[in-house]
Amino acid sequence: MKQIHNENSEELTLQIYDYAVDLFTKTGLFFEIPFIEFSNTLDKEQIIDIEKYFAVNHSGRESEIDEDSGNYSDLILKRYIAGFKKIKMKLTDSQIKTVVEGANAMDDLRLQWLFHRKDWTAGLMALLSEGSDPLYEVKLISHLRQISSLGDSEFRSKLKKNREINIDIIAEIFGEASETQLASFRKRLDVFIASIDRILATRPVEGEVI
Repeated sequence: MKQIHNENSEELTLQIYDYAVDLFTKTGLFFEIPFIEFSNTLDKEQIIDIEKYFAVNHSGRESEIDEDSGNYSDLILKRYIAGFKKIKMKLTDSQIKTVVEGANAMDDLRLQWLFHRKDWTAGLMALLSEGSDPLYEVKLISHLRQISSLGDSEFRSKLKKNREINIDIIAEIFGEASETQLASFRKRLDVFIASIDRILATRPVEGEVI
């Protein structure tokens, strides 16, 4: 990411996105077995508590969406400004215009996404209560993997379009970024990398006695 500049922003943004998707997929697969093992330890009361937690979480998310029911492009712009601020890049008027134009072309899928997540969660809760089923593990793994393909074809098509627009926005922002912006971004990235290195340095080596 530190190598990003005006000429390679589109290519590198796509590479980073593909890497993130691959990492997300591998992480999900990695945690499948631990999750199944954990689910086998749950009793009925704990499953009910988990279900209540998700219900509260979904309700809170619905309230947030209701509160942000104004102009969707304004919300997207706020998120971009805040996101780039975290990496020490203040967007220029031209970059803000890029975000607004892209946001205006997006579909507001928040309520649909929440609906599909609630439906998926309901299915998960039902499965957790069927631990004695001989096919429990197979069914649970299948359900966990469905999280990446929620909704019908029309919803997924709109989701894909939004994703592509976001990639284009980010690529264009870096594509027209000034040297000052890029230098500030790289400096911030160095801070993140140093923090990660410090965390990793404190981890015990495999086989080491703590």
